[in-house]
Amino acid sequence: MDFSTTRLPPAERESGYRHALRRYFSEITADISVRVDTAEEAPLRASLEPLSIGQLMGGIHQCNAPHELRLPRTHLSGMDLYLLCEGDVSLSNANGTLELGPGDMILWPYGPEWEARSRRFRMIALGLPDAIIRRQKDELHAVAGRPISANGVLGACVGALLRTAAEFRGRISFEEGAALQDTILHALSTLAVTQKAVSSPPAGAERDAQLQRVKTLTLQSLDQVDLNPAMLAAQAGVSTRTLHRLFASSGTTFAEWLRQRRLARCWDELTRCGGRRRNIAAVALESGFGDLSTFNRAFRARFGMTPRAAQAQVPPAPETPVR
Repeated sequence: MDFSTTRLPPAERESGYRHALRRYFSEITADISVRVDTAEEAPLRASLEPLSIGQLMGGIHQCNAPHELRLPRTHLSGMDLYLLCEGDVSLSNANGTLELGPGDMILWPYGPEWEARSRRFRMIALGLPDAIIRRQKDELHAVAGRPISANGVLGACVGALLRTAAEFRGRISFEEGAALQDTILHALSTLAVTQKAVSSPPAGAERDAQLQRVKTLTLQSLDQVDLNPAMLAAQAGVSTRTLHRLFASSGTTFAEWLRQRRLARCWDELTRCGGRRRNIAAVALESGFGDLSTFNRAFRARFGMTPRAAQAQVPPAPETPVR
C-alpha cells in the first residue's frame, strides 16, 4: 500500500485515511477502530508508504492530526518494531500505557488487545513474525513491550540504520536487504540482552570474576581479527548471552570494550619512547584491525589525531653508531 491524503480532496481525506488504515492492518484483523480528529484548521495530511528490509515488511506512517487506533485480540505470533521519528505516541494494553518520544523504539507483541493514541507523529513500523526471528526469539520477547531509549549508543545506531533504510526504500537490493535485516535483528537482540542485564545483573563477586576472566582471555587474543563473543564465551566457560550481560552490567558492550583495548594497544605501540618507529599498518593488524581505513577512523575518533600524527609526537630513537 502507498497511500497519501494529498491525492484526495480535503473533504475526502478523513474517510480515505480510515480506509487505508483498515487495509494496512487487514492481515492482522478486520475488526479495527479508527478515530481521527480533524477539528484543527490545518488540512489533514497523512500517509502510509511501504517499506521492506529483507523479509521485514512494514511502512512509514505519519499523520498531522490527533487520532486513536484500537485493535482487538488476535491469534498471530510475532511482534512489530516501531521507531518514532517525530511527534508522540502512547501505546496501551492490559499491562498499562507507555509513552514514546522522538527517537524511541519498542517491540510491540501481536496477540493482546491494544490501542494507540497520538496528537501527531511520523514512525517506521516493521513486522517481525516468529518465523523470521526464531534465532533471537527468546531475547526479543523478553523485552517486548518495553521502550528502547534513543539515548543509548546502540539504540541510537539502530534508529539511524532504520532511518537510512527508509530513505533508500525501493532502492535496496535483495542482498543489501538481507544483510540489513540480519544487522537489525542482531542489534536488537544485543539491545534486549543489554537491557535485561541492566535490570537483573549476576551476583557481584561471581559476576566480577567471570568478567575479569573474559577480559583476560580477550587481551591474550587481541591480534585475532576474527575474535568474537562466542569464541571467548566458550573459552571462559560461559554462554554468549552471559558474556554480553557481564559487559552490560559494567556499563559497556563487549564490542566497545574490545575496540577501546585495541586502540589503547595501538597508541602504546606507536608512541613508545626509546624504540624504533613502527609501521602503522603492522601495528593495526597486530592489534586485530583487519582494515586500515577503519582503524584510522577509529583512532582519530578516540584520540583526536591520526596515527601518523600521534607517532610524530615522539622523537625517533637515535641511530646506533657503526663501529
